[in-house]
Amino acid sequence: MALTSPFMIRAGSRANTPLDSTMKEIRVWLDRERIEPAMFKTVVRSGGLGFEISFKSEHDAARFQRQFPQLIGID
Repeated sequence: MALTSPFMIRAGSRANTPLDSTMKEIRVWLDRERIEPAMFKTVVRSGGLGFEISFKSEHDAARFQRQFPQLIGID
């Protein structure tokens, strides 16, 4: 079954925080909340490395945004 419209969030790491630490924090939260993203990938952005996460539902994407507002829109 293919996803037709995942809810994508582009994010980055906090200043002075390695990207791998941020991704680990997110992974722990996703596991604890039993949310399985449709896609989680590292991307090259103008400000360095970031990541994109696609969720299967708008509800899960909104939960992520509430949990990690400081990561959204970092470029």
